[in-house]
Amino acid sequence: MRPVRAKHCPRLGRCVALYDHRCPWLGCTIGGGNRHAFLWFLVLETLAVVVAAVAAVARLRAVGAAAAAAEGAAAGVAGAAAATTTATTTSDPTSPLSGFPSDTATTAAAVEAALWIAAFLVADLFVLFSLAALLGTQLWQASRALTTNEAANWRRYPHLQDRRGKFSNPHDEGCWSNLVSAMTPPKGDGLGGGAGERRRRQRQQQQRKPGWGTGGAAQQQQQIQLQVRRRQHPSNQKPHGDDGGDGEEEQGHGGSHQQQQQQHRRRVQQQQQQQTERELLLGAARGGSAV
Repeated sequence: MRPVRAKHCPRLGRCVALYDHRCPWLGCTIGGGNRHAFLWFLVLETLAVVVAAVAAVARLRAVGAAAAAAEGAAAGVAGAAAATTTATTTSDPTSPLSGFPSDTATTAAAVEAALWIAAFLVADLFVLFSLAALLGTQLWQASRALTTNEAANWRRYPHLQDRRGKFSNPHDEGCWSNLVSAMTPPKGDGLGGGAGERRRRQRQQQQRKPGWGTGGAAQQQQQIQLQVRRRQHPSNQKPHGDDGGDGEEEQGHGGSHQQQQQQHRRRVQQQQQQQTERELLLGAARGGSAV
Protein backbone atom coordinates (compact mmCIF):
# COMPACT_ATOMS: atom_id res chain seq x y z
CA MET A 1 0.00 0.00 0.00
CA ARG A 2 1.37 3.43 -0.93
CA PRO A 3 2.18 5.64 2.09
CA VAL A 4 0.12 8.77 2.66
CA ARG A 5 2.81 11.32 1.72
CA ALA A 6 4.26 9.38 -1.21
CA LYS A 7 3.88 10.47 -4.83
CA HIS A 8 4.61 8.88 -8.19
CA CYS A 9 7.64 10.38 -9.96
CA PRO A 10 7.30 10.13 -13.76
CA ARG A 11 11.05 10.55 -14.26
CA LEU A 12 11.88 7.60 -12.03
CA GLY A 13 8.79 5.58 -12.89
CA ARG A 14 8.11 4.70 -9.24
CA CYS A 15 6.57 6.09 -6.07
CA VAL A 16 8.83 8.21 -3.84
CA ALA A 17 8.17 8.28 -0.09
CA LEU A 18 7.79 11.79 1.33
CA TYR A 19 8.03 13.24 -2.18
CA ASP A 20 9.33 16.83 -2.20
CA HIS A 21 10.22 17.84 -5.78
CA ARG A 22 12.30 17.00 -8.82
CA CYS A 23 15.55 19.03 -8.79
CA PRO A 24 16.71 19.86 -12.36
CA TRP A 25 20.10 21.19 -11.18
CA LEU A 26 21.05 18.02 -9.31
CA GLY A 27 19.22 15.74 -11.74
CA CYS A 28 17.50 13.69 -9.03
CA THR A 29 14.24 13.46 -7.11
CA ILE A 30 14.19 14.84 -3.57
CA GLY A 31 12.26 12.66 -1.13
CA GLY A 32 12.34 11.10 2.30
CA GLY A 33 15.63 9.29 1.72
CA ASN A 34 17.72 12.27 0.61
CA ARG A 35 15.86 15.38 1.76
CA HIS A 36 18.14 15.88 4.76
CA ALA A 37 21.21 15.71 2.48
CA PHE A 38 19.61 18.24 0.11
CA LEU A 39 18.98 20.69 2.97
CA TRP A 40 22.54 20.40 4.24
CA PHE A 41 23.81 20.85 0.68
CA LEU A 42 21.91 24.13 0.43
CA VAL A 43 23.28 25.32 3.78
CA LEU A 44 26.91 24.50 2.92
CA GLU A 45 26.61 25.87 -0.62
CA THR A 46 25.19 29.15 0.68
CA LEU A 47 28.04 29.47 3.17
CA ALA A 48 30.59 28.76 0.42
CA VAL A 49 29.10 31.45 -1.83
CA VAL A 50 29.16 33.94 1.06
CA VAL A 51 32.85 33.19 1.69
CA ALA A 52 33.57 33.62 -2.03
CA ALA A 53 31.81 37.00 -2.05
CA VAL A 54 33.80 38.19 0.98
CA ALA A 55 37.07 37.05 -0.65
CA ALA A 56 36.15 38.85 -3.90
CA VAL A 57 35.47 42.09 -2.04
CA ALA A 58 38.78 41.81 -0.18
CA ARG A 59 40.60 41.10 -3.43
CA LEU A 60 38.95 44.11 -5.11
CA ARG A 61 40.07 46.40 -2.31
CA ALA A 62 43.61 45.06 -2.56
CA VAL A 63 43.67 45.68 -6.31
CA GLY A 64 42.48 49.24 -5.73
CA ALA A 65 45.22 49.83 -3.20
CA ALA A 66 47.86 48.37 -5.57
CA ALA A 67 46.56 50.51 -8.44
CA ALA A 68 46.82 53.62 -6.31
CA ALA A 69 50.39 52.76 -5.39
CA ALA A 70 51.29 52.10 -9.04
CA GLU A 71 49.76 55.40 -10.14
CA GLY A 72 51.67 57.28 -7.47
CA ALA A 73 54.92 55.61 -8.52
CA ALA A 74 54.32 56.46 -12.20
CA ALA A 75 53.69 60.13 -11.40
CA GLY A 76 56.89 60.32 -9.33
CA VAL A 77 55.04 61.48 -6.24
CA ALA A 78 56.68 59.04 -3.89
CA GLY A 79 60.11 59.04 -5.61
CA ALA A 80 62.43 56.08 -5.21
CA ALA A 81 60.47 54.61 -2.32
CA ALA A 82 57.36 54.44 -4.44
CA ALA A 83 59.27 52.79 -7.29
CA THR A 84 60.64 50.18 -4.88
CA THR A 85 57.13 49.51 -3.58
CA THR A 86 55.84 49.08 -7.15
CA ALA A 87 58.54 46.61 -8.05
CA THR A 88 57.91 44.60 -4.94
CA THR A 89 54.19 44.57 -5.59
CA THR A 90 54.47 43.25 -9.12
CA SER A 91 57.04 40.57 -8.29
CA ASP A 92 55.33 39.33 -5.10
CA PRO A 93 53.23 36.18 -5.86
CA THR A 94 50.69 37.22 -3.21
CA SER A 95 50.10 40.62 -4.80
CA PRO A 96 46.73 41.33 -6.49
CA LEU A 97 48.67 42.25 -9.68
CA SER A 98 51.02 39.26 -9.61
CA GLY A 99 49.47 37.82 -12.76
CA PHE A 100 50.66 40.75 -14.88
CA PRO A 101 54.22 41.42 -16.15
CA SER A 102 56.29 44.06 -14.35
CA ASP A 103 56.17 46.49 -17.24
CA THR A 104 52.36 46.40 -17.40
CA ALA A 105 51.69 46.75 -13.68
CA THR A 106 50.00 50.06 -14.20
CA THR A 107 46.59 51.55 -13.67
CA ALA A 108 45.25 49.84 -16.82
CA ALA A 109 46.31 46.42 -15.53
CA ALA A 110 44.69 47.14 -12.17
CA VAL A 111 41.46 48.19 -13.92
CA GLU A 112 41.43 44.96 -15.93
CA ALA A 113 41.93 42.88 -12.78
CA ALA A 114 39.21 44.86 -11.00
CA LEU A 115 36.77 44.23 -13.89
CA TRP A 116 37.32 40.47 -13.71
CA ILE A 117 36.83 40.47 -9.96
CA ALA A 118 33.70 42.63 -10.27
CA ALA A 119 32.22 40.27 -12.88
CA PHE A 120 32.88 37.33 -10.58
CA LEU A 121 31.30 39.19 -7.67
CA VAL A 122 28.14 39.98 -9.66
CA ALA A 123 27.73 36.32 -10.68
CA ASP A 124 28.46 35.22 -7.12
CA LEU A 125 25.85 37.56 -5.67
CA PHE A 126 23.27 36.32 -8.20
CA VAL A 127 23.91 32.72 -7.13
CA LEU A 128 23.85 33.80 -3.48
CA PHE A 129 20.41 35.41 -3.77
CA SER A 130 19.04 32.34 -5.59
CA LEU A 131 20.46 29.94 -3.02
CA ALA A 132 19.26 32.07 -0.13
CA ALA A 133 15.72 32.16 -1.53
CA LEU A 134 15.70 28.40 -2.08
CA LEU A 135 17.20 27.68 1.34
CA GLY A 136 14.74 30.00 3.07
CA THR A 137 11.79 28.36 1.32
CA GLN A 138 12.98 24.86 2.17
CA LEU A 139 13.62 25.71 5.83
CA TRP A 140 10.21 27.40 6.12
CA GLN A 141 8.49 24.33 4.70
CA ALA A 142 10.55 22.00 6.91
CA SER A 143 9.64 24.03 10.01
CA ARG A 144 5.95 23.46 9.19
CA ALA A 145 6.45 19.73 8.43
CA LEU A 146 5.58 20.23 4.76
CA THR A 147 7.18 19.27 1.48
CA THR A 148 7.29 21.40 -1.65
CA ASN A 149 4.63 19.22 -3.24
CA GLU A 150 2.33 19.47 -0.20
CA ALA A 151 2.81 23.23 0.15
CA ALA A 152 1.84 23.78 -3.49
CA ASN A 153 -0.92 21.15 -3.79
CA TRP A 154 -2.36 20.79 -0.28
CA ARG A 155 -5.90 21.19 -1.63
CA ARG A 156 -5.51 17.86 -3.46
CA TYR A 157 -4.78 15.89 -0.30
CA PRO A 158 -7.59 15.18 2.19
CA HIS A 159 -5.12 14.47 5.01
CA LEU A 160 -4.05 18.15 4.90
CA GLN A 161 -7.61 19.48 5.27
CA ASP A 162 -10.03 19.62 8.14
CA ARG A 163 -13.77 18.94 7.93
CA ARG A 164 -14.41 22.44 6.58
CA GLY A 165 -11.80 22.07 3.82
CA LYS A 166 -9.27 24.44 5.39
CA PHE A 167 -5.58 23.72 5.77
CA SER A 168 -4.70 21.45 8.69
CA ASN A 169 -1.41 19.62 9.07
CA PRO A 170 -1.53 16.49 11.27
CA HIS A 171 2.24 15.95 10.80
CA ASP A 172 3.24 19.18 12.59
CA GLU A 173 5.22 18.41 15.77
CA GLY A 174 6.47 21.95 16.45
CA CYS A 175 8.92 24.22 14.60
CA TRP A 176 12.14 22.97 16.20
CA SER A 177 11.13 19.31 16.17
CA ASN A 178 10.14 19.58 12.52
CA LEU A 179 13.49 21.11 11.57
CA VAL A 180 15.46 18.46 13.46
CA SER A 181 13.40 15.69 11.85
CA ALA A 182 13.85 17.12 8.35
CA MET A 183 17.62 17.60 8.66
CA THR A 184 18.45 14.21 10.18
CA PRO A 185 18.65 10.91 8.27
CA PRO A 186 15.43 8.85 8.34
CA LYS A 187 15.34 5.77 10.53
CA GLY A 188 13.25 2.62 10.53
CA ASP A 189 11.09 2.29 7.42
CA GLY A 190 12.87 5.13 5.57
CA LEU A 191 9.70 7.14 5.02
CA GLY A 192 11.19 10.22 6.65
CA GLY A 193 9.29 12.69 8.76
CA GLY A 194 11.32 12.24 11.95
CA ALA A 195 10.39 10.73 15.27
CA GLY A 196 7.01 12.46 15.48
CA GLU A 197 5.96 11.14 12.09
CA ARG A 198 7.08 7.61 12.96
CA ARG A 199 5.09 7.69 16.23
CA ARG A 200 1.99 8.84 14.35
CA ARG A 201 2.32 5.98 11.82
CA GLN A 202 2.79 3.47 14.64
CA ARG A 203 -0.40 4.68 16.33
CA GLN A 204 -2.30 4.29 13.06
CA GLN A 205 -0.97 0.76 12.58
CA GLN A 206 -1.98 -0.16 16.13
CA GLN A 207 -5.52 0.99 15.45
CA ARG A 208 -5.80 -0.80 12.09
CA LYS A 209 -4.06 -4.13 12.75
CA PRO A 210 -5.03 -6.51 15.57
CA GLY A 211 -2.21 -7.80 17.69
CA TRP A 212 -0.35 -4.45 17.89
CA GLY A 213 -0.36 -2.71 21.27
CA THR A 214 -3.06 -2.75 23.94
CA GLY A 215 -5.96 -2.37 21.50
CA GLY A 216 -4.87 -5.40 19.46
CA ALA A 217 -4.50 -7.56 22.55
CA ALA A 218 -8.00 -6.64 23.71
CA GLN A 219 -9.44 -7.53 20.31
CA GLN A 220 -7.64 -10.87 20.31
CA GLN A 221 -9.01 -11.65 23.76
CA GLN A 222 -12.55 -10.82 22.66
CA GLN A 223 -12.16 -13.02 19.58
CA ILE A 224 -11.00 -15.92 21.76
CA GLN A 225 -13.98 -15.45 24.07
CA LEU A 226 -16.27 -15.40 21.05
CA GLN A 227 -14.86 -18.72 19.82
CA VAL A 228 -15.31 -20.30 23.26
CA ARG A 229 -18.92 -19.17 23.44
CA ARG A 230 -19.59 -20.59 19.99
CA ARG A 231 -18.31 -23.97 21.09
CA GLN A 232 -20.36 -23.89 24.30
CA HIS A 233 -23.55 -22.77 22.57
CA PRO A 234 -26.40 -25.35 22.71
CA SER A 235 -26.83 -25.28 18.96
CA ASN A 236 -23.33 -26.78 18.52
CA GLN A 237 -24.02 -29.64 20.97
CA LYS A 238 -25.86 -32.88 20.30
CA PRO A 239 -29.53 -32.87 21.40
CA HIS A 240 -30.41 -35.05 24.37
CA GLY A 241 -32.88 -37.88 24.17
CA ASP A 242 -33.24 -41.27 22.53
CA ASP A 243 -32.76 -41.59 18.81
CA GLY A 244 -34.28 -45.12 18.69
CA GLY A 245 -37.79 -46.59 18.63
CA ASP A 246 -39.52 -43.61 20.23
CA GLY A 247 -38.44 -41.48 17.33
CA GLU A 248 -39.69 -43.96 14.83
CA GLU A 249 -43.09 -44.12 16.58
CA GLU A 250 -43.33 -40.34 16.68
CA GLN A 251 -42.49 -40.21 13.03
CA GLY A 252 -45.28 -42.65 12.41
CA HIS A 253 -47.96 -40.64 14.30
CA GLY A 254 -46.92 -36.98 14.26
CA GLY A 255 -43.47 -36.82 12.75
CA SER A 256 -44.17 -33.84 10.52
CA HIS A 257 -45.34 -31.69 13.44
CA GLN A 258 -42.25 -32.42 15.54
CA GLN A 259 -39.96 -31.75 12.57
CA GLN A 260 -41.50 -28.33 12.23
CA GLN A 261 -40.94 -27.66 15.94
CA GLN A 262 -37.32 -28.75 15.70
CA GLN A 263 -36.75 -26.53 12.68
CA HIS A 264 -38.34 -23.62 14.53
CA ARG A 265 -36.09 -24.18 17.55
CA ARG A 266 -33.03 -24.31 15.32
CA ARG A 267 -33.97 -21.06 13.65
CA VAL A 268 -34.44 -19.38 17.02
CA GLN A 269 -31.06 -20.66 18.22
CA GLN A 270 -29.35 -19.47 15.05
CA GLN A 271 -30.88 -16.02 15.44
CA GLN A 272 -29.74 -15.86 19.07
CA GLN A 273 -26.24 -16.94 18.06
CA GLN A 274 -26.08 -14.29 15.32
CA GLN A 275 -27.28 -11.62 17.73
CA THR A 276 -24.57 -12.62 20.24
CA GLU A 277 -21.89 -12.47 17.55
CA ARG A 278 -23.05 -9.01 16.46
CA GLU A 279 -22.87 -7.71 20.03
CA LEU A 280 -19.37 -9.12 20.53
CA LEU A 281 -18.09 -7.71 17.24
CA LEU A 282 -19.63 -4.33 18.01
CA GLY A 283 -17.95 -4.30 21.42
CA ALA A 284 -14.61 -5.23 19.84
CA ALA A 285 -14.93 -2.44 17.27
CA ARG A 286 -15.74 0.12 19.98
CA GLY A 287 -12.78 -1.03 22.05
CA GLY A 288 -10.38 -0.77 19.08
CA SER A 289 -11.56 2.73 18.10
CA ALA A 290 -11.25 3.91 21.72
CA VAL A 291 -7.60 2.88 21.76
